[in-house]
Amino acid sequence: MIFNPLVVFISMNYEKVYTQLINKSKNRQLGGYVESHHIVPRCMGGKDESSNLVKLTAKEHFLAHKLLCEIYPSNIKLFYALWLMAIGKKKIKCREPYKVSSRDYERMRLEFIKRSKLKKLSQTTKKLIAKKNSKPVIQYDFKGNIINKFSSASNAERFISNRPKAHWKKISSNVMDCCRLKQKSAYGFIWKYEGELLDLEQHKGSNNCVKGKKIIYQNKKYKTQKHFFKKTGMSNHMFYKMLNENKIVYEN
Repeated sequence: MIFNPLVVFISMNYEKVYTQLINKSKNRQLGGYVESHHIVPRCMGGKDESSNLVKLTAKEHFLAHKLLCEIYPSNIKLFYALWLMAIGKKKIKCREPYKVSSRDYERMRLEFIKRSKLKKLSQTTKKLIAKKNSKPVIQYDFKGNIINKFSSASNAERFISNRPKAHWKKISSNVMDCCRLKQKSAYGFIWKYEGELLDLEQHKGSNNCVKGKKIIYQNKKYKTQKHFFKKTGMSNHMFYKMLNENKIVYEN
């Protein structure tokens, strides 16, 4: 192996910055939105213990994972965690979405493509990933009685349309739209994600919940969803989550 002092210096520098960030977070009290970060990542043996957890802002959390990827460039699990924070599952669940520069996005995107080509997933693995990322859906009648339960909105659509093997790209999104309160019902039923409370009042009246109605959030009114997202920077997932919690409402 050829010794490269520049690589060692850069790696040590990233490690130093990471250590400073962690030490800074241990001696303060944060207000508002915070996220828990594993000092030693779980993929490297870190445990869910208080001694291995610190509270960071969304921006700091993203920076911490970016530094870890620089310190351990060969750890593919660290890279995928950063990728999800940038554009995937972790970002859409965040109340204060991570803001990624175009340069960082391009670098991660190219790296993601490169690693995806090197690793081909089997059909079994793809099904396991889909199962892990799916959310169970409950089917109700208009009196609030449970009719059926499905492992995902896509499977509910397949059952209703009698197309059990249809690809998810070729099925409708009516069940999902009802779960997200984009519409009040679908196929003559009410649909909710498992674990969310059913409020029958939200599903009465016209089927279109959105068109022509202003959005009210924290005593402010927004003309459209597009206007709301532009002004608040809130993710689509968080919008519908808070809508179901009645923290966001449509003007009557």
